[in-house]
Amino acid sequence: MKENYKVIILTGGTGSGKTEFSIQYSLFLAKQGIKVNLVDLDVINVYYRSRESKNLLEKQGIKIWGSSNFNYNGSDLPAISYGFESLLNKKENVIIDLAGNTNGLKLLTALKNKNFKYDMWMICNIYREETDSEEKILSLIKEYEKFSNFKITGIINNSNFLEFSTEEDLLLGEKILLNVSKKLNIPLICTVLLEKNREIQSKLRNKNIFFINKLFNRKTWME
Repeated sequence: MKENYKVIILTGGTGSGKTEFSIQYSLFLAKQGIKVNLVDLDVINVYYRSRESKNLLEKQGIKIWGSSNFNYNGSDLPAISYGFESLLNKKENVIIDLAGNTNGLKLLTALKNKNFKYDMWMICNIYREETDSEEKILSLIKEYEKFSNFKITGIINNSNFLEFSTEEDLLLGEKILLNVSKKLNIPLICTVLLEKNREIQSKLRNKNIFFINKLFNRKTWME
């Protein structure tokens, strides 16, 4: 990401943690001095929204795109502006936060003929009903690719119960997603861990760990 400008599309099932990861990853890049554009295209499940953290993100130099109605952050109106399209073939880092279902993928149809380079990462939490087995995850990836005409190029392992996660929970999540990665020949980009679970790092096979110190969209698993 430091050397090459990228468009990263984040997708995944409802409740997988896409929006939290979008914010966290944007801040991670910004702290390295990388200019980031975060595009909020989640107008389906609007309980958690990137734009709710607009002030925080802009203070870190992150530009927010997507909604044409940012003066009304609490609004559920599907107000989308595609002004960010001008960034896709420029030297800009763009992170696109999609809604967590096939309806959310419909917003990509306006981009399919833009001929731009991208990565599309699927955020996956095996402790959500939609992705609680290897078979369901494989089926969902196939469905997403067929529906959107975009290729999943990587998997983010976000399998956890936040502060209630046990070692067994975290190891099982990695095991299932490594199997999916192998079967589809796409990389497991990283595993997301809370800092309090740092000690589990030595027991994980994938050493690419994305640590989170503070949650922005929720404080506990139960919220």
